[in-house]
Amino acid sequence: MYDILIKNGMVIDPSVGSSYRGSIAIKNGRICEAGVIKEGDALQVIDAEGYYVTPGLIDYHIHVYTSGCEFSLLPEIPCIASGVTSIVDGGSAGVSGFEGFYRNDIIRSRINVKAMLNICSAGQPGVYYLENMDPKLFQREKILELCEKYKDTIVAIKVRQSREIVKDWGLKPLEAAVEIAEEAGLPVVVHATDSPGEISDTLNILRTGDVFCHCFHQKGNTILGKNGRVLPEVFRAQRKGVLFDCAHGSMNFSMSIAKQAISEGFLPDIISSDLSMLSLMKPPAYSLTHIMTELLNLGMKFSEILERTTVIPAKQIGLSTNGFLVHGAPADIAIFREEECNIHFRDRYGNEMDGNRLLRPMMTIKDGVVLYRQCDFFNEI
Repeated sequence: MYDILIKNGMVIDPSVGSSYRGSIAIKNGRICEAGVIKEGDALQVIDAEGYYVTPGLIDYHIHVYTSGCEFSLLPEIPCIASGVTSIVDGGSAGVSGFEGFYRNDIIRSRINVKAMLNICSAGQPGVYYLENMDPKLFQREKILELCEKYKDTIVAIKVRQSREIVKDWGLKPLEAAVEIAEEAGLPVVVHATDSPGEISDTLNILRTGDVFCHCFHQKGNTILGKNGRVLPEVFRAQRKGVLFDCAHGSMNFSMSIAKQAISEGFLPDIISSDLSMLSLMKPPAYSLTHIMTELLNLGMKFSEILERTTVIPAKQIGLSTNGFLVHGAPADIAIFREEECNIHFRDRYGNEMDGNRLLRPMMTIKDGVVLYRQCDFFNEI
């Protein structure tokens, strides 16, 4: 007997390029059959006719260090209702607090939690705390020690380099962070709103696999040039393998810049929420699913959005991408419905847009357990 049988859904697994109308059977926390299944007995039978059945989403940038960061949130709150089963904390903790973060937050979560390690020892403890970005104070040996000790958890080094944070040090903190990350064998994720210098100065420092975070921000120099088009150096960096993450958040996403970039064929490599208590269920971010809906109405295809919330971040954090919805894989699954719906979007820069498509999360399954379902999405009787 199966624990759960999901039938008649549009099963989409971008890791293997599959999309078909079929079924998934779950037993003991794993997928035991997928495809055309001869129906058998199951404790729960879910008729997903007309719905997308996808891998559980990965939110590559969120803040969940609740034991040491005042604006962090419990990961289950935003994730379970949005089809998210794995996350990466966006550098809330530095070396001073990371072990407490690991003991008190990471290993206790029902969600799969990875983390970026903030290059500043103090991390981001509060809303009005700006990191001390003097490279002389970066604890290189301790950073390397933690990256080795928690190599299954720490997946990147995080640097925030807005002008108000780096001050007269300019790009030196980023250069120092890249050197340390090179020793640790990890990528760097750089918060790049209102960065010092030109966009090309930051991109020239980044390596293949490093991440340019908040790529659609509208503060200071942006990815658009004076002619209003995406800078050639941005396309070159992406071809080189630098990854661009939209990392939406409450202040760092411009629909105007995103719309222009998408129209030119520049798509973010990663779609993440940058959710915290500052942005959770508040305009303009709300949730990862709302952000996906926004990008859908800005011109991205659902298949493109799904790849950027599953396959690409999975590779970044070392999760297997040999098939999410295949025999033997962990049963981390999300079910969505795409609806026609009049919806209005407005960002913090004053840009506004009307849309007509909505992605509604219907169910979240983590390790074979249904953690969330819409109230009108019932079992078959």
